[in-house]
Amino acid sequence: MKRRDEQMINLLKSDQIPEIQRPSWLNENVINGSFPFRDILNESVFYPASGLDSDPIMHLGHYFWSFVYADYGYTPESILAALDPAPFMGELRGGYSLICRRSLTEDELPLTRWNDESSCWLEGGNNREARERATPPFAEWALLERNYGSDKPRELMSLLFVGADGVTLFKKLYVENKVAPACIAIIQPGDGMGDQNWTDFSNPNAYLAQAAIENPAGSPRFLLYGGNGRVEWYKQCCWSGYDRRVAWPLARRDFVPGNPLPHSRDGALGLFERIV
Repeated sequence: MKRRDEQMINLLKSDQIPEIQRPSWLNENVINGSFPFRDILNESVFYPASGLDSDPIMHLGHYFWSFVYADYGYTPESILAALDPAPFMGELRGGYSLICRRSLTEDELPLTRWNDESSCWLEGGNNREARERATPPFAEWALLERNYGSDKPRELMSLLFVGADGVTLFKKLYVENKVAPACIAIIQPGDGMGDQNWTDFSNPNAYLAQAAIENPAGSPRFLLYGGNGRVEWYKQCCWSGYDRRVAWPLARRDFVPGNPLPHSRDGALGLFERIV
């Protein structure tokens, strides 16, 4: 019998998902200029309740150039530690190296105003407890790279980490600006007993799914779905309409500070495509 991690798909193949050509705005100097708001959102991967999980970057970093993470349970200091440029220290980087980063201002991303205006906290779920746990909103923007040497041109990637609620951020970033992400990642979102999320991101009838599917700009083409537990739990997508299984089971990985190699984590991921 094969070992469990040998049965997993460790990396997607080029024939499983189309590669998107690197956009012209993404270069080494972009972080020093004006924040490219719409460019960051276009064809992006949106990951609400992300924690410091680098699995989407590890699996999709060869195909997408912009990742938007959202989690209200972290501080700017914890994100900076996760982006630590020291070798093998920054678990959030997913095997990429940090080129540069900067904090976004309220003028660039009005998170405090959005948080005050949001009605999400008033809608069902465990909103009161979640609000008490939430840290003050913030946004850190980083530019990452992966260098393959002479065999392949190096990859650049934009990573935006926002300390905010995922539903609020999706509505304010994508819906109100008439942009749709290429992919949404729903991985162990923490809505079960004793967990910290106020709404169930995996529920096709709950707030996130409704906002994404009813977005006037269109629905995300892909959904990366997974979590802890049995591999078979993630063989089918959690949202309706995402019936094409592009890849399953994809391995989950943990980066351990000081250890150059990631180790396997329980559970699995699946990548699914929406069939219209």
